[in-house]
Amino acid sequence: MNLGGENKTEANVEAIKASPYQPRYMFNLDDLESEIKKDGLLSDLVVRRKGDFYEIIDGERRWRILKKLGWKNVPVRVVDADDEKARLLVYKLNKIRENYSIEEEARYFKKLADEGMTPLEISKQLNVDFHWVLAHLNIFKFPDDIQKAMWARQISVSHIVALENVIDRNIKEAVLTAKEILERKLTVPETRKITQKREE
Repeated sequence: MNLGGENKTEANVEAIKASPYQPRYMFNLDDLESEIKKDGLLSDLVVRRKGDFYEIIDGERRWRILKKLGWKNVPVRVVDADDEKARLLVYKLNKIRENYSIEEEARYFKKLADEGMTPLEISKQLNVDFHWVLAHLNIFKFPDDIQKAMWARQISVSHIVALENVIDRNIKEAVLTAKEILERKLTVPETRKITQKREE
């Protein structure tokens, strides 16, 4: 991914901060820590300058490990990025490394929606399918037990996409259908058939 005007330098590890646009909140550090102890740091952190500190675009796991290992200075690549570009880069680069969990992606989209972005704006800025964004946001319209089933992948995001019209029309009916998906282990096509029949 081309990150635009870059320059390499070293930065004090304490002068670097995590991105507010980081969707991931579960970080698996063990494998990477062993790798850094054995081989050193193989790729620089990517950061942008924010006043008197640097904000991470790519490399939060590496930064956390380097701090833990007591590094004072770390090699960084500084890129030019406004907030919109930073949000896109952080989302994309993290997703390339490892897909987000349903909960991470849903809570991230919700954070952006709470900050005033519409589902369409989120979809355009992050280059993600509109119905995918909407489905993740719709999860929060369901009660806690259904949300937990979503986080545990007992109901898929595709199921929620299939329920989109029902959610708009009648959330109580959508909740009953979600419970039916869980009880009967309905597939996405079966869910679509049920919702179409009920619409007719």
